[in-house]
Amino acid sequence: MKIKLQFVKACFLVLALVISNYVQAQYCNSIPTQTADEEIMSVTFNGISTPAAYAGVNGCSTPAPGATSLLNRYSDFTPLGSMWNFNLGATVPFTIVEDECDGPLYYTNGIAVWIDFNQNGSFTDPGEQVYIESTLLSSPRTVTSSFVVPAGASVGQTRMRIICAENSVGAALTPCLAYGYGETEDWTVTISSPGSGSNLY
Repeated sequence: MKIKLQFVKACFLVLALVISNYVQAQYCNSIPTQTADEEIMSVTFNGISTPAAYAGVNGCSTPAPGATSLLNRYSDFTPLGSMWNFNLGATVPFTIVEDECDGPLYYTNGIAVWIDFNQNGSFTDPGEQVYIESTLLSSPRTVTSSFVVPAGASVGQTRMRIICAENSVGAALTPCLAYGYGETEDWTVTISSPGSGSNLY
């Protein structure tokens, strides 16, 4: 009887952990209200880019594969699986190409990138904002920069969010931003110990 009771307790503990992880994985929404202007045409990390079916002008007419994707507003690329592998402590170069599917007139915008390094379902922990612009810049444009993966980040798959928002920079750019024009993209990435993996796509 005692063994059965311990088994039941262990099952409840496992179930609680599963439920806890599920709840933590529910990321906040960030979706613009309008379908025009400030689209993210492609992103490149470690030399690997947005798949061609969703990049450039293709992305103007083909929504991302996630069920909640909204063309030219919110792109959920997480169903593609892990697109990139980032090693702990590594410097990761990246490029973001921004343009407007409807062409001129062009408007100013800001871009930011977050990675959930501790895998708790939030982008607001210290160090998880890996790039943010402090000055409004006009479309079309290309961002080239890099970030360092924290040595203490949790190993495994996690989420990365990229936002391009019209007339929003600095503190106004938040990972749960509700805004008018622009695009939010969500991706799955893998954090690895050095030497344990390579790019996965």
